[in-house]
Amino acid sequence: MIFMIWLILPQTQGAKRIYDSYVVPIVTQYEKDIDKKLGMAHEQGAELAKQGIKLGKQVLANLYKVAAEEWISISITV
Repeated sequence: MIFMIWLILPQTQGAKRIYDSYVVPIVTQYEKDIDKKLGMAHEQGAELAKQGIKLGKQVLANLYKVAAEEWISISITV
């Protein structure tokens, strides 16, 4: 409980000390790898979005085609 209070209190700046002493050096050490992985994830996400849009367009085109065919068949029978 005392450790949590030490982390939270602005007077002790415990969380900042932990961050500056442990987190920053680790992140700095692996910064290039992290950036590379984030870039790869961004590229994969963009490609997935393009594929999703393409699939969506195909589905809508087929839906319009079926709807038009049904409309024509209904119009002819009436």
